[in-house]
Amino acid sequence: MSPTSRRAILGRAVLGGALLGGAGLALAGCAGRDDVGATTPAGSTSGAGSTSAAGSPTATGSTTPAGSPGDSTMPATSASSTALDLVTVVGQLLMVGHTTPSISTATRDLLTTHQFGSLVLLGNQLGGRGDLAAFSAQLGALDVQVPVLVAVDQEGGQIQRLNGQGFSRIPTAVAQGELGAARLQRDWTTWGQELARVGVHYNLAPVADVVPADLVARNAPIGQLKRHYGTTNAQAIPAIEAVVKGLAAAKVASSLKHFPGLGRVSVNTDFGVARDDSITGSADDLAPFAAGIAAGASSVMVSSAIYERIDPDQQGVFSSKVITGLLRGQLGFEGVVIADDLGAAAAVKEVTPGERALRFLRAGGDLVITADPFLAPQMAGAILQAARADAAFEAELRRKADRVLALKRSVGVG
Repeated sequence: MSPTSRRAILGRAVLGGALLGGAGLALAGCAGRDDVGATTPAGSTSGAGSTSAAGSPTATGSTTPAGSPGDSTMPATSASSTALDLVTVVGQLLMVGHTTPSISTATRDLLTTHQFGSLVLLGNQLGGRGDLAAFSAQLGALDVQVPVLVAVDQEGGQIQRLNGQGFSRIPTAVAQGELGAARLQRDWTTWGQELARVGVHYNLAPVADVVPADLVARNAPIGQLKRHYGTTNAQAIPAIEAVVKGLAAAKVASSLKHFPGLGRVSVNTDFGVARDDSITGSADDLAPFAAGIAAGASSVMVSSAIYERIDPDQQGVFSSKVITGLLRGQLGFEGVVIADDLGAAAAVKEVTPGERALRFLRAGGDLVITADPFLAPQMAGAILQAARADAAFEAELRRKADRVLALKRSVGVG
């Protein structure tokens, strides 16, 4: 999401009250920011410009390695969907935007009433290590059945939400791709530890979108922001794998994005409908995601672009051909499937909020993100109504919640 759209949503939040601290700012690493200085870990370099981490690939038919943050078959611990009421099950399937390092009364009421399972930190004024640690402690004291998982877009360059004291300045993905896989993995272990230290255990990164060299200047969501690790699979894949492995070593979940690829479009989905007429779902198209899955990615984020040669009638986030056919079937991914923003993005504005959530879940997705917190209760209500009317759909929602709960347990949340 761009800085302009973030400001517009923030204005709504300020006018509308303190709900979730006015969160509705940028999501899914689509927004720029001013790079506030921070320290750089030993052995790393600062990069100019903006970037976003890229998702990594794996071979067709591979599954997430057992024991990794993305392993959906990890042994049950304290929580499973069978022990949860339906409101809490639905709450686990929603990730809601939040923009301040504190919890207001309105935020507390929203989280406890709807039992929302995840927050994503948006905006770029979230404070330093002490502010975030105090925020995590507040979350830990909430009266919720399952602890809240905190996520962030911490990619590098312009896409770095946490940039105050205690957080290293992360270079752009383009610059990261030049560091070499071994060094990049070490750096991401350090950067991931900075997140985990303050209770942020889910990084919506890396970007697995490969932008061909001749399209970089025209590719608004990725190329223009230097969020890609390379212009070929051979360049990008080692870096994508390194990011996933580095985050896993820091006990932070990762998310490959934006499946099945956002590197060949010209329109940013925050501002309009993006169409891709190149990707077919071939092994070469999906190789960066396949490699990231093989490296242990915890989740895969699905794009809201339309893929003309896969499913021309609807956005990827609403397409069972994309999610169930390609990601689950062809790549064999068994972990959490998360949506790109279904709250503020212009790409989905023609669909009502409740229907957005339902379409994504029915297409095979697990975790709905809304950067606009005002829409979260509406989405939860639509899901609850559908589940109460259809026992088979409720059973499917519980399976989805189990995947989300497994991700939480894999990083020590829940």
